Amino acid sequence: MDSLKEVTRFNERARRNVAILETLRKAGPLTKAEISNMVGLNVVTVTNYINHFLENDFVVEKELDISQGGRRPVLLDLNPDASYVIGVGVNMNNLTAVLTNIDGQILSQAKRTPDKMQIRDIVATIKDLVREVLEKFEGDKSKIKGIGIGIGGIVDRQSGAIKWPERISEDEYEYVSIYVPLKEYIEREFNLPTLVENDATVAAFGEYWFYMDSSVENLIYLFSGVGCGMILGGDLYRGSSGCAGELTLYNPEQSAVAKDSCFLGRPDSDMGIVRELKKRLQIKREDITPLMTLCEGNKDKITFDLVVEAMKQGDPLVRDVVREKARCLGLKCALLVNLLNPQVVVVGGGIERLGSELIDTVREVVDSWAFHEMASVARIMPSRLGENAVALGAASLVMRNVFAQL
Repeated sequence: MDSLKEVTRFNERARRNVAILETLRKAGPLTKAEISNMVGLNVVTVTNYINHFLENDFVVEKELDISQGGRRPVLLDLNPDASYVIGVGVNMNNLTAVLTNIDGQILSQAKRTPDKMQIRDIVATIKDLVREVLEKFEGDKSKIKGIGIGIGGIVDRQSGAIKWPERISEDEYEYVSIYVPLKEYIEREFNLPTLVENDATVAAFGEYWFYMDSSVENLIYLFSGVGCGMILGGDLYRGSSGCAGELTLYNPEQSAVAKDSCFLGRPDSDMGIVRELKKRLQIKREDITPLMTLCEGNKDKITFDLVVEAMKQGDPLVRDVVREKARCLGLKCALLVNLLNPQVVVVGGGIERLGSELIDTVREVVDSWAFHEMASVARIMPSRLGENAVALGAASLVMRNVFAQL
């Protein structure tokens, strides 16, 4: 199995590899002179790198550009099928796997919704999804360079093991931590180098990789209010042990303290919206709202998907609960805006499906509680990758490492 070491601190060659290939991915086709100007390297240096990429089939020559006098310069672009990667995302209600080319185009995809989101079922489903995207893919499987997995919990990036918080009762604060050597399981199963990373971290990288221009160097991805991914200074920030981004405090012996605080407590992946609606609803005639119609009058059937649909139908109770939870998220966002002064805050992890009511409320709270100097420059927007954010982010992180190690 080929090595695919996660690059956290690029050496000079790796940094230049990524800079040139990323420039071509976003802006190609380009001439050598244009690449030189955009990445800040002289043409001779760019030519040396380009020759290496041409030899490895990562870059191709295209039609000649219009001449400004003398020989017409050759246009260069990425070869989208030089390499492929697989990304797997463990999302709020389902698991998604994608197989993409260098451009991030999805060439095969698979989704599953396990009956139980327990770690044993999740690991088995990840394996099933990878098998499925491999079976569906009709291209050259020898060009698949690795697998990236974005998953919740605390990730030990050295070993690829995760510390998974599994709920052991209906009480929202009763969890047990389960250690799972996920990287080892997946590499042994598929003989492909595997990276395991926190879901919020890869989602942040995916939004940055696919949608942000070069002027954006500081971005926060709020993942359902549970955690956040951070791009600081143009690169992922993971902290000294790789676990940065947790937005809650958890002490099982002091859970009553956090239970009364929307800021400190550990929410469900839907910000606790479904749980709160079940608490508030009484099955009486006056409660026949769009949500109760959708769940056929049975509170136990309420799901986040039904909440999203009820929100679209203007259910007043759902709207009130969403605004309440969005205000809690807005407080967390305001603190992060003050602390990190980002240019962009992306709201995702599935909760962005609740629409403009959620985003507008977060924006209002940030404007009210963050310092104007920080709040005024922070664009707050929903995730554009949606339910594929984690899977595509994991895939793009693997592809960046492929670029770096050419």
